[in-house]
Amino acid sequence: MSGASLSGTSTGTVRGDWVVDLLGGSVPEEGETALRQGQLLTRHGGLVRSVDLGVGDQAQTRDVFAFKWSKQDTYQSKNLTEAQIAWLDSRYGGKDLLQHHGHSGTDTMFVLDAGMGAGFPSKLIFRDNSHQIRLVGADISTAVDLAAREIAPLARESFFIQCDLMHLPFRERSFDIVMSEGVIHHTP
Repeated sequence: MSGASLSGTSTGTVRGDWVVDLLGGSVPEEGETALRQGQLLTRHGGLVRSVDLGVGDQAQTRDVFAFKWSKQDTYQSKNLTEAQIAWLDSRYGGKDLLQHHGHSGTDTMFVLDAGMGAGFPSKLIFRDNSHQIRLVGADISTAVDLAAREIAPLARESFFIQCDLMHLPFRERSFDIVMSEGVIHHTP
């Protein structure tokens, strides 16, 4: 998939070679598998997914959060969105996350949302500057499908993958910012 678009899905488009560089090889075609960074990946339903997903204790995490994030009416209300934006503004001193980390806006930042879920925090955090990032959303659950549908139209350069955060299939030192909102206490 060198230089081509990953399109024809409802989950967005990958543009350019940056995802190929990130994975250390091409993105598998629908139904195919490929070994990337020691992880066996497949493409199903338009998204790249780890073949060895959620074994043992992580299977429960995968299933619970797929259910939780599928209940969009519980977190997409106007009141909750406004409250979350206020909390994020107070957390980052009235700046967005990129400004908080000293981003000048002149270059594209590589951002990993590790444990993205349905993408609710990313959608709010990058609401004004999604055009300045290459966003990778990774989650162990199928909630990443919801994130792709919600965020791909907003973030021109985005890539979504269902995988275990303990076994990410990316080259080392690939990201400028790694964020993980409400996730760490759920990881082994």
